[in-house]
Amino acid sequence: MQVRRQLISATSGIALLILVGLLISSYGQKDDPGSIPTGENDWKVANQSQLAPTDACKLSRSNASPFISTGFPRPQEFVPVFGNRKAAVLFVEFEDRILNRSLIDEWKFRQIPYAERTLSEMSYGKYELNFEVIENVYKLSKDSGSYLRSDNQIGSSSLAKIPLDNDQLVGETLGLADSDVDFSDTDFLVIVTPLFEKPVESGATGARGFDVDGKSNFLVVTGPYGDYFEREELDDWLLHETGHLMGLQHIYDFHRAAGAFDVMGNYIVSDTASFNDFIGWNKFFLGWLSNTQVNCLDD
Repeated sequence: MQVRRQLISATSGIALLILVGLLISSYGQKDDPGSIPTGENDWKVANQSQLAPTDACKLSRSNASPFISTGFPRPQEFVPVFGNRKAAVLFVEFEDRILNRSLIDEWKFRQIPYAERTLSEMSYGKYELNFEVIENVYKLSKDSGSYLRSDNQIGSSSLAKIPLDNDQLVGETLGLADSDVDFSDTDFLVIVTPLFEKPVESGATGARGFDVDGKSNFLVVTGPYGDYFEREELDDWLLHETGHLMGLQHIYDFHRAAGAFDVMGNYIVSDTASFNDFIGWNKFFLGWLSNTQVNCLDD
C-alpha cells in the first residue's frame, strides 16, 4: 500500500478545500483557531445566512481505497491522532551495505524534534507524538538486493524506483529488535536503511505477516536516507511521511492550488519547504478543528 506518490483525488472539490483552508485562521492563532478577524481592512466573510451546514465540507473519498483518496469519515486503518502516542525508530544494515552512523544524529536532532514540535503545534496540543529512537543498528541476514521486490517499479522508466519488500524487511527487523523494545504500545515504525545500489522507493507504507508483542501488522516509514540526509530544507521529511500514516495525501501544486501551503504538498522543493502546517481542511479531516470552527460555503 505505497501511498507517497498518490495524488489527492477530490479534484472536483479543490476550490472548496482552498477556500475552507483560507477561512480557517489557523496560522498564529493557537488558542482559538476558529476565530475570524474583524478589522476594517481584514478579509470579509460571507453572511451567516449564506453558510452551508458544516457537513457539506466533509467531502467523501472519490475512490474506495483510503490510501489513494482523502475524505470523511477518517478510516480506522490510519494511526491515532489524539493524545500521547508513541512511534519507534529503528536502524538496519545489510550483509553488503553498512549504515552511516551519523544518520542516528540526523534523526535524533533534526527529523524527530521538528516532527514532534510541529505536530503538537498544528494540533493545538491535541496530538503529542513521541518517537522512541533505538540506537542499535540491526544487521539483517541477507544482501540488500534480497529486500527488493521484482514484480513492479514505481515511476517512469527514467525515474523509476524499486519498491521494498516491506513484509520481509519489517518482519526480520522486528524479530531482531523484539528483545530490546516493547512494541505493544507502538502506533507505527520508522525503519532507516543504507542506500541501495539502485534507486529505491522510500516513505509511508505498511507491513504484515509477523507476530511481535501482539502485533501482526504495522504502518511504517521505510527506506534509505537519500531524500533528506544533510538537506536542511527537508527537515520536514519525517513530518510529511507521518502525515501519510495519519491519512493525508499529497496536495501537489500542478495548477498553483493548495500545494505550496501544506507540508503534504510540494515539500521536496526548497522554496515551499518552509510551510510547516496543514491547511484547514486537513486539520478538519483529522478532527483537530471542530464543526463550530469551520465556516462552510456550498457551491
